[in-house]
Amino acid sequence: MGLNVGGIYVKRAGKLTPNDVQAAVRDYWLANGATESKEDPLRFEPLGLQKTGKLGFVVVAARGAAGRWIGVYDSERYTADSELAAHLARRFRTEVWHYEITSAADGARARRYGGAAKVVRGEDSVLALIDAFPYAFLYYDKIEKELPAKERARFLTLGFERIPQRPDKAYTGPGAAQHRSNDAVAQARLLAGQRDAAGLRRLASKGDVYWDVIRPAVEDADLSESRDARFVHALGTLVVREEGHSREVAEAALRVGDEALFEKAMALAKLETFEADLVERRAFELGQAGQSTLAFRLLEAVTRAPTASATQWNNAAHFLHLVLQAQKRGHKQTGISAERLERFIAGAMNQGRVNSSIFHNLACALVELGRRDEALAAVEAAARSAYAHVARMKTDRDLDPIRRDPRFQAAFRAERKPISIAGLSVERGRGKSKARLIAPAFGLHFYFEGARAAPAIAGVIESLAAEFPRMFDYFRPSGVLALQATRRGKLKRDLTLLRKRPAEIELQYDRARGAACDQRVLVNLGADSGGELSIYLPLSLADDADALFARCLGYARDLPFETGNAGFTLTPYDVGPLAGPSTDADVELWRLLPEHLGLTASQTKFGFRIDATFVVPSWLTFLGPKALKRAGSRLKGAIGPATIAALPNKRAVIRAARAPFVGPAGAPTDLGALPKVVRALHALLPRAGKEDEGTYAKLEADRMRAIVRGNK
Repeated sequence: MGLNVGGIYVKRAGKLTPNDVQAAVRDYWLANGATESKEDPLRFEPLGLQKTGKLGFVVVAARGAAGRWIGVYDSERYTADSELAAHLARRFRTEVWHYEITSAADGARARRYGGAAKVVRGEDSVLALIDAFPYAFLYYDKIEKELPAKERARFLTLGFERIPQRPDKAYTGPGAAQHRSNDAVAQARLLAGQRDAAGLRRLASKGDVYWDVIRPAVEDADLSESRDARFVHALGTLVVREEGHSREVAEAALRVGDEALFEKAMALAKLETFEADLVERRAFELGQAGQSTLAFRLLEAVTRAPTASATQWNNAAHFLHLVLQAQKRGHKQTGISAERLERFIAGAMNQGRVNSSIFHNLACALVELGRRDEALAAVEAAARSAYAHVARMKTDRDLDPIRRDPRFQAAFRAERKPISIAGLSVERGRGKSKARLIAPAFGLHFYFEGARAAPAIAGVIESLAAEFPRMFDYFRPSGVLALQATRRGKLKRDLTLLRKRPAEIELQYDRARGAACDQRVLVNLGADSGGELSIYLPLSLADDADALFARCLGYARDLPFETGNAGFTLTPYDVGPLAGPSTDADVELWRLLPEHLGLTASQTKFGFRIDATFVVPSWLTFLGPKALKRAGSRLKGAIGPATIAALPNKRAVIRAARAPFVGPAGAPTDLGALPKVVRALHALLPRAGKEDEGTYAKLEADRMRAIVRGNK
């Protein structure tokens, strides 16, 4: 995760106390023309000084060895005032450090005032410097939300307002133009409360009115209320002109019947994946509220965008069925033209190749339309594609009108098509290009307790770099940025960090700059929590299963893992941000994993706290000393044909078949001894109750049950 934070540390000299530092900060800002505020400084808007003229401070000293330093943080959060640091050094004749870390710009700098001047550059060096200081890495705006009341009581606070404009200073209040903008914003807020769209349009170009008032008013409007829908519609052209699109304006336009504005607001040719996901989420909310037609209209539009996902096609087919079902009598009104409906049905049949649930929903919709031959074709397509819920389809009451047709039962006797791991690839349009969201690969996932595995992981990465140099073409500079071309010496520095400073660390290298690929390595280690090493390798290595097995043993031999697995896997698009193709790739993983047995997966990719206490068996299953003890002494006899190979330091690996495998859920599949392995390791499998619905643990628990149930 990117770190953007700044602060000041004052070294205690003589009897210097936090109260003395607080008084010095107060004197400094009062002398600079500010007024002390009576408001709670912890409620001040972060990064708001140049707009509001308000600035808050906290002053605190830690207990113990770090108590030699007094920390000063302000509401600008990402920065600290170097002039204030210099002032404190002069006033108290002591050493004062000023630091700023901006991971988003891959930069960090610290400077010492008082005594011998010194400057430290580089994130690693600055982190090492401030690590022992009080409340290092503190975010000002999280003090009130995250620290216990007893802890907050130790913080001294003070706040200032009416800080004057100081154009030549880093810390400056608003100027005349900003004051005019603030006045316009205040007037606009009154108009927004009155739902006066015409008045807001007249003020829209003044200062911050659009982003501070109009945009929030549109976002917060209750579109189920006709007054709010008309208000947003009246502002629609302005919003679309300013932003290029707006899902709120699109919905308001649908509600008032303005098809032209609806299409403009959707901006389908430029619709990004994260925007489509937000539209999909809103469609679900509308559907749950009984407004299926609106839900279908929004999703049908999304399916016309190049970024549309198979999941969005499936949900659109689902709501189409609900719309038609609700109109049992009279003309079937979908809200779209007959031509568009035909294009949607044809597109959904095509998308069913990568999401077989579409066939089921589409069959139900086609039954409602009276198109029985096409509905039967959709049923047969679902059965042939190893649809995971084929049993439910057989008894679905919505398909009663075609149940007695001989072709209905014959569809379920049709031979199912085998699924190849090489075919589990998902691409998505992105503007004029395509993004590869999911790519098949061979994967290894090892889990650790804490960061003590770091030096051994460095050895594995060094081996990978020698054999797969392109795997290290790109690296992630922080947890929130896209991957960049690897700079000379970067890998060497990371290996040194792993070997010499085993602590919390995240690393990602790959050959495709974050797009789904078959050469990637990820390290995610917590100082006190779990850790993970994930390695993605080319599928071609599985052509020689014995050589691949020996390779995996080589990687695992010196790793102090607790658990792990290896086998065919799916590597996702992963460039950092929590929106866009990366999010879409995670959605596809959630969909594909339950449908295919034998696949391995990374816990990290599902936002799951890394847990080395359970295993997810695959072609290879790795067990550390604790896992072996919990599995019990009868493990080998219970597994039968599976091979158990011993590794150094009381670790072992179970090989469930001669070669890696994957099979569709709901279809006869040869998973080797995997079902026996799952049953033998029942004490180590993920446990999931009702409270775990929608979690990675629940997903894997269900998959393990499916492996045993379908392969007895």
